[in-house]
Amino acid sequence: MFSCDFMEISIDYMTEILSLRLYGTVCTQVIFSLSTLSVLRDNDAVVSARRAPLRQRRWECRAGPTTS
Repeated sequence: MFSCDFMEISIDYMTEILSLRLYGTVCTQVIFSLSTLSVLRDNDAVVSARRAPLRQRRWECRAGPTTS
């Protein structure tokens, strides 16, 4: 489980699929190459919800384990 200030990312390492949860909204799954993923940016992929594309936001999240 990885997290940022306003986003949580759950990663399935077997299929390399990220399920993004932004502001409590579960988005469609986005496929990334986890072997090269170090910084996740909104411009790296088209992330869309079921009804409409998510609003463009400037955010980034380092894909590293969170510490408790």
